[in-house]
Amino acid sequence: MELVAEVKSPDPMNAPLASILRLPLGLDIWEVKATRIVLRANEAQLDRLRQMGFEVRQIVETEKHVAAFATDENIAGYHSVESLERDLRELAAKHSDIAELKQIGESIERRPIWSIRIGARRADPALPTRGAEGSFIVAAVPYSKNDPGVPGGRSPKSPPEAGG
Repeated sequence: MELVAEVKSPDPMNAPLASILRLPLGLDIWEVKATRIVLRANEAQLDRLRQMGFEVRQIVETEKHVAAFATDENIAGYHSVESLERDLRELAAKHSDIAELKQIGESIERRPIWSIRIGARRADPALPTRGAEGSFIVAAVPYSKNDPGVPGGRSPKSPPEAGG
């Protein structure tokens, strides 16, 4: 059975949470915070984490979570991997003077992991970058078309703004 669980470390010195991110355990990491990690895993994987000294608390069965939140309306609000890649390619092509798209690896599912550099180009790439002259954004997961953080996006269920 697949579960969504919260993992904490009772002893960060001997069982640091960051170690979970480096281990090849096949976990589906959903959220990482300083004091906890939320992930999807099967019971054997969660038992392994317990054996490693981590506290594991089941939040919900994955099937129940998906049934509650993977509605047609919610799914329609997210880009597919293909549309996300297409949008990144279009962004890099449209703004080639400041954007550069590179594949920096592959996921476990053999999907490309993209890095897009946004910033002014330097005459000598060997010179180090200072401050905000350049930045990297790695897009490895789909994002919501309705996300208020995405240019032109907004949540269909957002509360009305004050005074409007």
